[in-house]
Amino acid sequence: MKKVITKSLALLLAIMTVCGLVACGPRVRQTGVVNVNEVPEVSGTIKFSYEANTENKKMAANAYIDAFIAKYPDAKVVRDYDYKTSMADQRISANSIGDVFYFAESEAYNYAKTQGALMPLDHYMQAFKINTDDIYSGIYAAGMIDGKYYYVARDFNQMIMTYNKDAIVTAALTEDVVPGWSWDTFIDDCQKVTNETQYGALIDLAYGPAFIPLLNAVGKTDENGRVKNWYNTANRTVDFTSEGMLDAIQQLFDAYYDGRINLNLFDDDPLYAGKEPVFVQQVYIQVDAYGQEFKEKETDWDMIHLPLSNNPMFGCGSSGVGVYNGTRNANAAAAFALFFYTQDGQIAFNGQDGGSVPVLASLKDADFWRHAEDEWSEKYWDANIYMADEYAVIGQFKCILPPEVAEVIEKNLKPALIEVAQGADLTTQMVEIQETANQKWASLAED
Repeated sequence: MKKVITKSLALLLAIMTVCGLVACGPRVRQTGVVNVNEVPEVSGTIKFSYEANTENKKMAANAYIDAFIAKYPDAKVVRDYDYKTSMADQRISANSIGDVFYFAESEAYNYAKTQGALMPLDHYMQAFKINTDDIYSGIYAAGMIDGKYYYVARDFNQMIMTYNKDAIVTAALTEDVVPGWSWDTFIDDCQKVTNETQYGALIDLAYGPAFIPLLNAVGKTDENGRVKNWYNTANRTVDFTSEGMLDAIQQLFDAYYDGRINLNLFDDDPLYAGKEPVFVQQVYIQVDAYGQEFKEKETDWDMIHLPLSNNPMFGCGSSGVGVYNGTRNANAAAAFALFFYTQDGQIAFNGQDGGSVPVLASLKDADFWRHAEDEWSEKYWDANIYMADEYAVIGQFKCILPPEVAEVIEKNLKPALIEVAQGADLTTQMVEIQETANQKWASLAED
């Protein structure tokens, strides 16, 4: 009897394997090539793998799906909310990832090129008539990899400053902290507000969106007002030692040593123990928690854009989606992903508590993301989109440089900055990062 059962199981497994091969076959990689002069038919079922780990995030995703179905009633979306971004690699290997799946912009190259798991969306963008000119350029650029478009941003997060407004009023600096304020004003004000209970600012210097703008921000300009870029793709080099960049970082370290600006390099820094920052570098999605904290303290607060330097830059970031190139419903998957680049999609998603700032410039004056109906309606929400198309730049090394080069910089940056905080020479540390990164880039060219 036991032998009969064993043989039956073996036969069943063999049948299932054959049927699986016949029904599913090997994974077919979708190329994303369609007739750009025809609007693709959108129907059938797709799966959306999304990290909805809070009720607010689930609310935003549900609103987005509902709006998509309202536009494409012949389509159906299966909600895969148990997904986590940490699962993506495993899900891709198992061919069980959603037709559309969620990840951060810093992983776009990984999924598009390293793993070869994303379908290019260029043709679909044309076919669905996506207005790319309406997308903030700093965010749009993150989706372009080796001349093709793979990543669709769901939101726009430009670095800003939230601040203790009561402390600014007490220090008589309200006329300083206004739109258009300068880098020098910021540095001076950090000194003026520092006392026994508070310090000037908290800046996470080793974080890409905070550090990358400094590479150009205060560089000296030529007769045409241009600043030399910090990376050169033609020569395959990075420059971490320009005079302006070193001056800016040294200013921050001088302020750090004096107890004015905490650069967030240590978990428990004795220089700042027991004190609260007046300015905090943040993004929109962190503002709500910040505001609630100050509400409990009965302290007034507000937002302001980052201080302007010679060559103003604001590091920006996002998270978003890509289309799995193993999808069997490329039209619906592409339509669903690119719905984020429509007004209806942005209003649906970012109009919820789990949303953020819209990626479309045409919605910058809309009320739905500004807390227009609550007690914070008078805050300076424009800080989140201040000069966004002119000043916002990609804030992740992985979105700018070859991943191997970006990895070298990311691995070495914070340890180098910690060395400087402990007394090492700034220029020496930056030279070491620059040389290591350039050696890696040169080795890639030789390969």
